[in-house]
Amino acid sequence: GFAFVGRFARCDGKVEQRLAMISLPGEPVIYVERLRALADVDVKEIATGIIAVLNEDARPLTRNERNVWTAAGQQIMGGAAKPPAKLHVWKTDWVNLDDRLGLVAKASGQMAYLESHAYERARLQQELVANYLPDVGPRRAGEVIAESALAIVPRARHTRGLKLRVEHFNDDGVAVWFGGWLVAVNLGETEITGQAFDRSFRLAPL
Repeated sequence: GFAFVGRFARCDGKVEQRLAMISLPGEPVIYVERLRALADVDVKEIATGIIAVLNEDARPLTRNERNVWTAAGQQIMGGAAKPPAKLHVWKTDWVNLDDRLGLVAKASGQMAYLESHAYERARLQQELVANYLPDVGPRRAGEVIAESALAIVPRARHTRGLKLRVEHFNDDGVAVWFGGWLVAVNLGETEITGQAFDRSFRLAPL
């Protein structure tokens, strides 16, 4: 396993993304993020928690299609083909890819999938977006634009019900419960103490 907590400048420095990613022993990877405006901005779209998906015509190794399940049902995403790219948007908090990768989120309540069909640099890459929100609108400097928490689970079938719980404490503490694991993250710049899920935490700063 590994753990990473850091910050990234987005939108020419007008937006800050604070991100934690924790790979736990065994299956799950936990992803926690916060987007905050550092200047007045007009947000056209939020698309974070992106997973690249190769969908190539390389039979018999690959089928040139991907099966995707969400709360909206099952869809087949085609690989190499002539039609233009299509963006699928679903109201869902979970998604499963080919009965091989599961993902559950506490985020915008919407996910997206960019079904592209053309090769670029000898690869055909599509994108699964775990946190998608269009037409967000103006945000003032210092305002939180979005927050999300995800659990990414390899070898998960679509029939497996993935449950994710999130509690916030202090101003910058985020606690995530998934599959018997409890992860607490401090996204702030000072040490914090607090409680979540009946546990007490004292966390060093970012």
